[in-house]
Amino acid sequence: MTRAFLLVACAAVAALTLAGCSTTPAQGNPSLPPGFQEAKAPDAGFSGYLYASQGSPVSLPTKWFVDLSGATSTLPFAAAGDSFEVAQLSVGAGPDIDSFGGNIVFESETEAGIATSALSTQHQVMVWQDGKDVGLVHGTGDWAAAAKGILQADGQATFAEAYPEAWDMLRMLPQAPPDPPVAAGFAKIEGGILEQASSRIQVGMEGVTQALGLLQVSQVSFIVYSAGNLSVKDTIGPEYLKERGISAAAAMHSGYPDVLLGTFLDAFASQAGLEKGNQIAGQDVLTRDVGAAYIIVKPVGNTVFLTVSPDRTKAEALMTAILEQQAKGKG
Repeated sequence: MTRAFLLVACAAVAALTLAGCSTTPAQGNPSLPPGFQEAKAPDAGFSGYLYASQGSPVSLPTKWFVDLSGATSTLPFAAAGDSFEVAQLSVGAGPDIDSFGGNIVFESETEAGIATSALSTQHQVMVWQDGKDVGLVHGTGDWAAAAKGILQADGQATFAEAYPEAWDMLRMLPQAPPDPPVAAGFAKIEGGILEQASSRIQVGMEGVTQALGLLQVSQVSFIVYSAGNLSVKDTIGPEYLKERGISAAAAMHSGYPDVLLGTFLDAFASQAGLEKGNQIAGQDVLTRDVGAAYIIVKPVGNTVFLTVSPDRTKAEALMTAILEQQAKGKG
């Protein structure tokens, strides 16, 4: 038996032993958007999923649902105003951010009918209505056809049933956050859905999400919070996020055990542009100010927590809630 073989064997045994000793952060009953746990979240091959509800109607621009340049008829738009009143939204991303499917619950059946008629004129959109509920799929090919079949099927699972790993991560997020929760979901790292979403809303997190691969993170679970009304007049971007007081918390599981995770943090911090030197709740954290948002990262065991907001104080308050809850959970 060679010395090299012994070294490899010892390393393998050590890795298995360390993996078995990883610390699991405390789980609880996180504060979630109204209706999240009861809503159906079908497993339609989604690379990401978002459920949004603030418990009261939200105005969304009509142009989000219809595009006159791509419409086969302009007749359905005669009954549509500048916005639709939406009570609940759930949407999943397919292979990319422009392939998606989900369900929209409108405030009235009349608006649901107008939206269905308008959406039916759009290119690459399949749409169906059931009372106030409107289901839709945007995309082409096998994924779109399969997603439509799954979304229309009876007996759909809840989020916890359909995505148990993502649900376990959500349960580590705050039970008593500084602001009310308005959205929640998950996103897979593979496929770049996080980078695409960050780029679309111009938050400036692309460097951070790209660096997560260094920590062997495969998916991210998140909850979004806001003390203000989520109604949108035009687009969602840095100004909208700031005006609405938006913040978000995320939890993600690293493929490394906690005793090894620390050795990769420096490389992750360097690639993500994160800096050392700040503390939250008496603990060292990594931070980055990208202008449009302030980002805080803190590993606990082999789970990585992240908070982000255009308002530094909100990002700090959210990370404080996470770390204080974890401290209590271990007590």
